[in-house]
Amino acid sequence: GKRTGKVIQFDHDQLSVFGIGEELSEGEWRGVVRQLLAQGLLAVEGEYGTLVLTEGSGAVLRREREVPLRKEPKKAATSRSASGSAAKGERKARAAVVELPERLVPAFEALRVWRAEQAREQGVPAYVIFHDATLREIVTVWPSSVRELGSVSGVGEKKLATYGEGVIGVLAGLDGGVSEAEGDHWPETDAEPEPDDWV
Repeated sequence: GKRTGKVIQFDHDQLSVFGIGEELSEGEWRGVVRQLLAQGLLAVEGEYGTLVLTEGSGAVLRREREVPLRKEPKKAATSRSASGSAAKGERKARAAVVELPERLVPAFEALRVWRAEQAREQGVPAYVIFHDATLREIVTVWPSSVRELGSVSGVGEKKLATYGEGVIGVLAGLDGGVSEAEGDHWPETDAEPEPDDWV
């Protein structure tokens, strides 16, 4: 486990099981969880995508059944073409690790609630809709149209067609993202300002 604010607040770092499994990386643990979900030993429940044990996991806990798990291969570094995929990969990595400014957290949480509703309606885990990293990038970019949303890493054509209007609707229902007074969010445009726009 990680000693995050919530973990410390609820004394989870004081549990006897805290830190067990630290020999595996976060990516390896994600692989274990994916495999347990696929084998029906874990399920995703609730608005927040909580992992729960299924009835089938009882036999594993009683050591009546062994669970074969495949070790996740290390991802090899690949060379990227000059087509822009390197820049897209860098944006995705940044979005996954950068903490959001406090003013964007409510929008991020609103998108997570929306995502949970979509996942519940479709009977799929929330990450199937969008990963947290994608939601972080969405609130950072704050697209005002479905077309702009399509430029966000993690939003392909299918997800854009399926969820684009919903995401834009959530953002439109909020306070508009970052105010211009804060100086770090200006719409990008190639168009010259009209004379009426000059100050």
